[in-house]
Amino acid sequence: KVELEVARRFAAVWDLVPGELATAPPPSLKPGEAAAPQPEPSVLLAHRGSTQGILVATWPTRAALKAFNKAAASQANLPKVGDRVEVQYEGTWFCGVLCSVDAEGKASVKCDADPEGVFTMALLYHVRRASAET
Repeated sequence: KVELEVARRFAAVWDLVPGELATAPPPSLKPGEAAAPQPEPSVLLAHRGSTQGILVATWPTRAALKAFNKAAASQANLPKVGDRVEVQYEGTWFCGVLCSVDAEGKASVKCDADPEGVFTMALLYHVRRASAET
């Protein structure tokens, strides 16, 4: 139970902002398949006197965090420049070759479907090593 005065002091400095955030679609899609981000309920506690905030949500789940940490620990899974990759662009996976990755994590991929001189730009987390079939 929270005392009324404590609740008033909290409410005086924090705004409660309910909403929904879209989470990224699962990365296990096959080339050509599309999945839309799923809206998830969330609450943002925004501090009125600063740029601080607290996000309250039901995600990521414990299993998702475990999978993320496992993937992050294994840098060997990251594609390297020159590797055959699949890049997700507008919800669809395309095959190509990773040409570069900048300091901000933007990847440049020369997709098999791209015309000459055209490159597909995407954040690195939308790029994965190509499957053995491609």
